[in-house]
Amino acid sequence: MTLDLPEVPQLGRQTPARGVLHRFESELGVLWPDVAPLCTRRYVKEGLAADSTPATPLDGRVPWHTVPADLQALLVGWGHYDENERAVLRGAVGFVTDGHRWSPDDDTVIEAAVRALLRGH
Repeated sequence: MTLDLPEVPQLGRQTPARGVLHRFESELGVLWPDVAPLCTRRYVKEGLAADSTPATPLDGRVPWHTVPADLQALLVGWGHYDENERAVLRGAVGFVTDGHRWSPDDDTVIEAAVRALLRGH
């Protein structure tokens, strides 16, 4: 069961709870408008496809093997993240697994997610 909350992060001002989203936006620069709509705050009960292990934001629609290793490493900690950290991961995974051919922008998004999440801890 999925509960969709229509809110997309709006980062006019930074608050402690949204610090990770602010860092992600800053790291992404001009890519933020493309990634922001993917950073939804959706809570999902299903996990990954049958061949996967951790419960994550992938709704069972994205096979684990298609997720880049750096994001897989971050997804393992899903249960420990707050809603904003999960929004960052949801956005990064959504961007790099959306079916387009691999591009340098994918690397930029992955690196931005890693930096945004790891600098907060």
